[in-house]
Amino acid sequence: MTVAAPPLRPGDTLALTGATGIVGRFVEAMAAAEGWRVRALARPASDRTGFAGPVHWIEGSFDDPAAQAALIDGAQALVHAGFAHLPGRYRGGEGDDPLGFIDTNLGASLALLERARAAGVARAVVLSSRAVIARRVPGRSAGGTVDEDHPTNPDTRYGAVKAALEAFVQAWGQGAAGKPWCVAGLRATGVYGLVHPARRTKWRDGIAAIAQGQPWPLVRGGTEVHGADLGEAVRLLLSAPAAQVAGRVFNLSDLYVTSRDVARIVQRLTGAAGPLPDTPATLPQVVLATDRIEALGLRLGGWPRLEATVTQILDSLGTSDHTRPNGTP
Repeated sequence: MTVAAPPLRPGDTLALTGATGIVGRFVEAMAAAEGWRVRALARPASDRTGFAGPVHWIEGSFDDPAAQAALIDGAQALVHAGFAHLPGRYRGGEGDDPLGFIDTNLGASLALLERARAAGVARAVVLSSRAVIARRVPGRSAGGTVDEDHPTNPDTRYGAVKAALEAFVQAWGQGAAGKPWCVAGLRATGVYGLVHPARRTKWRDGIAAIAQGQPWPLVRGGTEVHGADLGEAVRLLLSAPAAQVAGRVFNLSDLYVTSRDVARIVQRLTGAAGPLPDTPATLPQVVLATDRIEALGLRLGGWPRLEATVTQILDSLGTSDHTRPNGTP
C-alpha cells in the first residue's frame, strides 16, 4: 500500500508538543525558518518567551483530550516532543509514580497520535531516544555502532516507553490502522546547544568555571547532537517522500563528547588556565549509526559546530575576549 502525504510547505500548520522544552525550541526555530505555522501546547506556567517566530498557543498538557483535539485541528503535521518527567531527569524521571509516568508518556502519547491519524494529520514525527538500547550489554565492545535494525532492549522505564512508541510507529507505517500513515520515529542522543533561557544550556556552569580558571568536577562523556541538527532532521522527515520515512525509525547522533573535551575548547578560546576534568574511565557501548538519516540529506555539524556553540555560550556569559582558532580537541 502506498502512503499519500505531501511534504510540508510554507503556510502549513505544524502541531508541536514539548515546545517549551529544549528539543521543542529547536524544532520551533526550524519551523519558523521554513515558514510553517506553529501551534503548540503549553502549561499555564510555561515560559512562552524567546521563540524564533509566532506561536499559536493551546493551553493544556498532551494528556488532556480537549487540548489534544485543539492542537491537531486542521494541522498538516505533528511533532510529538513532549515528555512528562521529573525536572532534569529522563532515565529515572518517573520518580515514585511509575504508573503515572507510563500512563502519561505512553497512554496519552498513543491517544494523541491515534487522534491525529484519525483526524487526517498527514505526517508525524515521534521523538524517541537512544535509551531504547541498554547502556551495557555483556559481550558488546565499547564504541560499537548500532543501527536501527538492532533489537531494542531498554533497561529503564523511560527506554521502555520510547521502545513501545517506536513499535507503534512501525505498525502505523505498515497499515495497522487500515492504511499506512506517514509517521516516523527520531531516536536521538543527548542534545546540546544554546537555549532560552540561557541557564538551561548544557555545560554552561562548567564552561563558566573553566573560563574563570576554576575546576569543573564533572567527569562525564556522552553521545551528543546539536539541537539545530535535530531540527533539520525533523524537517527532512516532514519533507522527504513518504515511502522513505513512513513507519521507520531514524537514529540521530553526532559526537562523543566529554566534559574534558568541552573544557579544553574553553581554555583554547579564552586562554584560561586551570585544572581539566578527568577523562571518563569507560567509553559508551552504544553509539548510534546515522547512515539512514544522512541518506535523506542530513549533514551533521561535528566538532566545528561544537566549538561554535562553546563560543556562543561564552558570549552569553559575557566572556567576549576570546579568540576563535580552528581545530578540534
